[in-house]
Order: sequence, then structure tokens, then C-alpha cells
Amino acid sequence: METEEPTMRELLTEAINSEGTNPGRVSLNLIRWTTMYPVKVLKVTGGLILSFILMIKVHWLFALLFIGFLLWNLFYWWNAIIRFKIGNVNPGKVIHLNPDRIAVATDMTKGFGHYPVLRILDVKLRREDRILNKIIPTIAGYANNPYGYPFWSEFSPVPMNHGIRSKKLIERFSNTYGDEEIKTLNEYIDKVGSTEPETYKIDEDTTDWVDYKNVVIGDLDRMEGPESLKKEEV
Repeated sequence: METEEPTMRELLTEAINSEGTNPGRVSLNLIRWTTMYPVKVLKVTGGLILSFILMIKVHWLFALLFIGFLLWNLFYWWNAIIRFKIGNVNPGKVIHLNPDRIAVATDMTKGFGHYPVLRILDVKLRREDRILNKIIPTIAGYANNPYGYPFWSEFSPVPMNHGIRSKKLIERFSNTYGDEEIKTLNEYIDKVGSTEPETYKIDEDTTDWVDYKNVVIGDLDRMEGPESLKKEEV
């Protein structure tokens, strides 16, 4: 099957205009996010501050480094803010403690077809969530792919209380998914039968994954286009 690769402009337009089926539509609390991801935020903002000082005090050529860190900051914070604005809310389940791990189910479809997955990932759970088998609301961003596949390349959920403080909001989002979604989540966990961090395809032989068994998902760096996959099969 021939696929025409989309342009970078088309990829960006699609990413901006895409909204989850159960979007968060809430504002990111920058302080809460920083307390949950202090090392990452320190790297991003610390690099910006240091490069600015070097540019002012040492040599103007450090402006190139400053611009690089500035772009990194814009991308990082835009990505975090937009996740809570248009990202998809899904139930997550605490499946392991020390290290803390959650499992989140979703459909990676971009509108057509059924591409179910289970994402298991390490997280830093807040104290109130460190209860085995607890169901917590998560919010996820979906990354596009450059190969024209009908599914997203990456699925990146985080607990909602990593970016908002309001317990009322957390409770409200907990009521946006029903028993059927939690049942599906538990079924996927049983099918995977592992607690190792990974993005797992579900029912490859009976869903639309059957045509994309060799395509790696969950990591855009490892995903290959149709032509390279054909060469492997020859």
C-alpha cells in the first residue's frame, strides 16, 4: 500500500488542530508542574539563564547557545501547556510501587481504524496516589508520525495532579470516564501480563494493527517508514 509522506506544515497543522476525545481544557499550574519535574525544569531554565550570562559577560557568540536554550524552553513549556489544554483524559491504574508505575490504555487511531495500546510507564506518584491498583485520571499528548500512518507515533500520559492542584477538578475528571473504560484498561493489563515500561500493541491479529505488525510505536526515533519496512521483508 502506497503512502504519501505529509509535509512538515501539514504535520504541524494536524498537531495543533488535534484535540482529544475527552480533552482536559484546563490551565497548567506551573508551580505544581515544576515541583513534580524539578530536574527537567532546572535543565531547561538553568541552561537558558547560564547561556544568557555567558552571552552578556563573556562573548556575544554565546548568543547562539542562548537562542538554542530559548527555543528549547518555548518548545518544552508549550508542549506541557498544550497537553492540559487539548490532551486526552484517560483512566490510569497504579500497577507497581517502588518504582512507581502506571498503566494507561488508549486507541492510537487518528480518526479511522482501531489501534489499541497499553502504555506502562515510570512516574513520580504523589503521596495520595501511591496505592496499588488505584485508578487515577491522566492526561496525554499524542505525537504525529512523518510517514502518513493512520495512527499516532507516541502516547505520553501523565497523572493530572502533576499539573493541577484543585481536588475538585481531579474528582471531576475522575467522573469523565466510565466502568467500561476501566474494564478495558484491566483487560489490556491482563493481556500484556507485564509491568515493564513500554507501549504495547493490543490484539495485533484481530485489530487494524494486523497491517502494521512491524511498525514500532511509542518511540518516533525507532519508527520506520513503509519503504524501509519493505526492504527488510525482501
